[in-house]
Amino acid sequence: MERRTMEQSWQQNNEYECMKYSVLMPVYHKENPAYFYQAAASMMNQTIPPDEFVLVCDGPLTPVLDETIQTIDREWPGVLQVLRLPVCGGIARALAAGVEACRNEWIARMDSDDIACPDRCEKQLKRYAEEAAGKLLGKKAEQGKLGLLSGKIAEFAAAEVPEQENVDNLNAPDRGEIGSGMNGKLFPPGRITGIRSLPCQYKEILTFARKRNPMNHMAVMMRRSAVLAVGNYHPVPGAEDYELWVRLLQAGYKAENLPDILVYARTDNGMIKRRGGLSYARAALNLQKTFFKSGFLNRREYLRNCVIRVTASLIPASVRGILYQKKLRGTLSEDA
Repeated sequence: MERRTMEQSWQQNNEYECMKYSVLMPVYHKENPAYFYQAAASMMNQTIPPDEFVLVCDGPLTPVLDETIQTIDREWPGVLQVLRLPVCGGIARALAAGVEACRNEWIARMDSDDIACPDRCEKQLKRYAEEAAGKLLGKKAEQGKLGLLSGKIAEFAAAEVPEQENVDNLNAPDRGEIGSGMNGKLFPPGRITGIRSLPCQYKEILTFARKRNPMNHMAVMMRRSAVLAVGNYHPVPGAEDYELWVRLLQAGYKAENLPDILVYARTDNGMIKRRGGLSYARAALNLQKTFFKSGFLNRREYLRNCVIRVTASLIPASVRGILYQKKLRGTLSEDA
């Protein structure tokens, strides 16, 4: 898929002229430098590239990560804005600072170890433009502005890249480009382990949100003014995104999910283990209590969710892994 310059993109797509967007990515000292470079390159090389890339360094980084930031800045000059926080305060605080720092209304969230599809942001901008055009034409719109837009993610288990590998040694003629199958040295093919599909329409999302997180965080493009209007990210352990989505929905903002895969999300063997244990169960209960007290959940929904989450947190990790894959994720067909 051809990558256009920023000026070419706006000239060829008049509806996007006033829709410059920022990428928001947090990074901290434990990130793999090669994965980090891959993630950043996949956003810089969007078919409609970002006007701004806000990178929030959550505390001091390793020398290799700092070198990687310098490499990214050299290859895409004038786009990267680095915000360095003095201490590692957690992803919610880093994201809150990043939202404040972004200068554009549209913010594309991205994790520092995933890979975005080349036309991810173009598809999201197009949907936002369609909504704006509909309102200008006087079409009847559902309650509120579209404040959140995400889509499917494909989870993959890729071959390990040594943490200390120098990014400069990953040179290739198509450096930073993503093929349809993530081909090439920079983006090695991985085994797709599942696809996380979520309801697409606003009303379905509103219902689904009373049970589970309705948006894939790493694929969200959000309206900056909406996020700030409801108080930005809050430091909610393991659910800073879900808690924000609920506040936005309660404030009357709409949310949608595109039916397309927008991001390839890297998974690891420790993910299932991290989603269990007493501390995880307590955090899940506290979140449900917050939703109940705010009026988002009724008592029946609150009690149901508490039982399900405590059970899921305390069962053996092996069983939780099976449920996670079979019940919460779709499998990828061979011809997909």
